[in-house]
Amino acid sequence: MEYKQNEINNTAHLLAEPEPKYGFHTISEEEKLKIDMNRSYTEKFHLFTKMLRRNASLNRASTDTSTK
Repeated sequence: MEYKQNEINNTAHLLAEPEPKYGFHTISEEEKLKIDMNRSYTEKFHLFTKMLRRNASLNRASTDTSTK
C-alpha cells in the first residue's frame, strides 16, 4: 500500500509542468535598458519601424471610429 502511494506521488511529480505565463511580464526599466543595449542596429531599426506602423494603424482606427 505504501509502495503504491509513493509511486503515485512520483508519477504526479514527473507529469507536473510549469505554469504558463500569460499576459504582460513586468520588467524593471533597468532590465529593459540592458536588453535594448545588447540589440543589434538592425533589430533596433526593425522594432522602431514596427512601432511606427502600429501607431499609424491605431491612429487610422481611431479616426475611422470617430467619423461613424
